[in-house]
Amino acid sequence: MSSRYPVTAINFTCKYASKAIVGLARWAITDHTGTAKFLANMPSMDFIDTIKMILMLLLTSLMGAVVSGILFYLLIVYGVPMLLSL
Repeated sequence: MSSRYPVTAINFTCKYASKAIVGLARWAITDHTGTAKFLANMPSMDFIDTIKMILMLLLTSLMGAVVSGILFYLLIVYGVPMLLSL
């Protein structure tokens, strides 16, 4: 048995692990909500209207997070025990 195989395996693992990490990092920093595109294409408004629009987006995002939290709570409190009781 040659000692070449461990080196080949290490190179193979490093190559594909590097691709996976870079792909995950690119996915993580991508704007999935489209907020940046929305703000870039927003019509020109004065300062107060811009602040109102940004605050409305923030409020909408926070409400989405609250609703998601409530749904996760209901899933854990009611859903998991029901599945375990089957």
